[in-house]
Amino acid sequence: MSSISLAQALFVIGAKSSLIFLGAALVTFGMRRRAAAARHLIWLGAIAGAALLPALGALVPAWNVPVLGGPSSAAPSLLRTSAYAPAAAPIRATVSPTFAPNESAFSRQPLGELASASPSAPREPDIDGALAFFALWGAGAVLFMSQILFGALFLIRVRKRATPVANSAWNRALQAIAGRDAAIPLLVSGDIDVPVTWGILRPMILLPREADEWSQARRELVLRHELAHITRHDVLTQVLARVVRALYWPNPLVWFAEGSLRHECEQACDDAVLAAGVRPTRYAEELLAIVSELGARPITSLAPAFATRPSLETRLHALLDARLRRRLATRFDAVVTGIAVVALAVPLAAMKPAERARALNHANHADVARVSTSVSATLVSRIVPNPVSGVTKPSVLTRKSLGALAAPRVCAIDGRSSHMNSTQEQQGMKTWEAHWSGRDCAVDLRAQGDIQFNDDLTDITSISRDGFFDLSVREGEVLTRLVVKPAGQGELDRRYTVDGAERPWDARTRDWFAEFLLELDRQTGFAIDVRFPKLLARGVPAVFDEIDNLRSDYVRGLYFQRLIERAHLSPLEVRTTLELAGRDVRSDYELARILVAVSDKYGLPDEDTRAAFLKAVNGLSSDYERNRALFALLSRSDLSPREASAVLQSASVLKSDYELARTLVAMTEKKLISPSLHPLYLEDVAKISSDYERARVILALLGTGELAKNEVAEVIGLASTIKSDYERARVLVAVADAYNLGGGARDAYLKAARSISSEYERGRALAALREARSS
Repeated sequence: MSSISLAQALFVIGAKSSLIFLGAALVTFGMRRRAAAARHLIWLGAIAGAALLPALGALVPAWNVPVLGGPSSAAPSLLRTSAYAPAAAPIRATVSPTFAPNESAFSRQPLGELASASPSAPREPDIDGALAFFALWGAGAVLFMSQILFGALFLIRVRKRATPVANSAWNRALQAIAGRDAAIPLLVSGDIDVPVTWGILRPMILLPREADEWSQARRELVLRHELAHITRHDVLTQVLARVVRALYWPNPLVWFAEGSLRHECEQACDDAVLAAGVRPTRYAEELLAIVSELGARPITSLAPAFATRPSLETRLHALLDARLRRRLATRFDAVVTGIAVVALAVPLAAMKPAERARALNHANHADVARVSTSVSATLVSRIVPNPVSGVTKPSVLTRKSLGALAAPRVCAIDGRSSHMNSTQEQQGMKTWEAHWSGRDCAVDLRAQGDIQFNDDLTDITSISRDGFFDLSVREGEVLTRLVVKPAGQGELDRRYTVDGAERPWDARTRDWFAEFLLELDRQTGFAIDVRFPKLLARGVPAVFDEIDNLRSDYVRGLYFQRLIERAHLSPLEVRTTLELAGRDVRSDYELARILVAVSDKYGLPDEDTRAAFLKAVNGLSSDYERNRALFALLSRSDLSPREASAVLQSASVLKSDYELARTLVAMTEKKLISPSLHPLYLEDVAKISSDYERARVILALLGTGELAKNEVAEVIGLASTIKSDYERARVLVAVADAYNLGGGARDAYLKAARSISSEYERGRALAALREARSS
């Protein structure tokens, strides 16, 4: 998982936990006159729910809720779409009406330079910020978890140095309260100033040395309070709260929740003492007296202490407030709280950002963006041809602009903008929500019902009963809103306002709305089935020009796939497709899909096309996607030595042992590894840590029979680092069978063979060397 993915996951879990903590705060505020034990249960449930969120998220089915997540895009089901996959996260896009080819982006480079292109530089523009966030969170989590560990070690040390109470009055007081069968150890320690309860499985009560001088009445009060901690398992709950606080530490609400839990814990134990018949004033006096005797010794908050100065005033007020209830928590209360926590935590854990759901829908791309006959119109008819002479480059097509409306685009987004689009259908009613924002603008769209547009998709013609179309656009300080509802008899009621002031629905307003619909289509691609044929009818350059105006890799991928499948591209157009995809598509999945589709359809017949293909491959950071594209190149073409060198350099950046070995073996099987490539090949072998993968790559190279003496020695050195006896012996036997070993190579062979721990494999390797010498 990348640092961005981890940072996003932490942010989403933090947002979900905040909802739980806010809910607990509201509930406990409403229960401020209720028993402290009930409020403690609420806070404990909130902390437990926050702790369970990551585990539940991995277990329960995903529920895509765009409010929580990053960008996504989907075609509106209200347009009778049969299926739609959300779009990819927005990327930085060129939004100028005309396209001027960039020579640096499209000009060919020597194949030797292709493999050196950075595969990941354009992929994750926010990697530094995400990595910094993740590093900061990790440092804080380690710090606070260390505090928990040191606190536990401190209490363990106190326990080891403590001695059993010598005063029998303490044991008599314990038996009088808990019964003769009470098995709670009472220990005396000089390291503490107040009574402390410690231990999860085997709880004990630690008493200060001064406690031997206390009165019998004080002893009973203290024991009742500490026994209440043990009965309620407060040590366990406070340790859990500290762990959750350490993991969620950037969230201020978790600090508030942990502090509230500790406060309610002590007040609940005070209530238990009062419920036993102790007078509140007497208890308050003893509590005040013990606090006044406190020294300066630190006490970790892992263990509930009888009294501390920070909480004294609040506890005294609660003790003397006759209006408060003192009821103790019951099992029924705990069960109800647990059910409530599960009922809240499970749906929260199931909620996933819409962008995550998109990745799962890529496999269904054949069903994506199929708009029904209710949208029988096209945006293309409103795009006025406005030819602009392009600059012709050796490998780039001359392209003409499709043109656009004179009005500025509605909230054109850049690479760091947010983007969300989701559709749902409940009880036959379709809803659609879309959002995107740029540097100083934001668009929010909410719609419901079946909505139909006019022939050129510049306006709404009808909305089903109980449906609506609610659009808000903020540009700078100006807020524009359009609400369209059915008015009966096929008419529509339109309310168009700017900063709250109603404006007429005139030609200027209609142009503004038409411009918005064009931008909406470019954000989601919902009208591709209608727009693409019209664009293609004007020529492949028109499709290229429109792709440059699209807002996400997902939509770009849709257009590229349609172009590859439905157009008859010339070799020059194929190269331009590869160059544009490699330059503009940042999603590894989408880019690899485009490259494989080009290879499947057109076969990469010439060196120029293969050069453009490999340059795009070098932009892939995913090992799987890069290797998938490389195999498309290897399976379709007879590569020249120069091209084979570029492919080997491209494969060298693969981090996966399996993917790297798979490519190297394929290249040897296709006889692409010439002697001049042996040094680079052996460098790649040294990167492979898997014994099996390293052995099979070496064996593939040995099968060529073209190694020089120094290369044979290097192969033996690589084999000597293989930990598996079987794999090392297998490689050594192959070396002995294929090459005559002498001098340094023979000594290296013997050293590698004799270091094999398995007697059988060692004998097999040595026997192979003897047989080779005898023959």
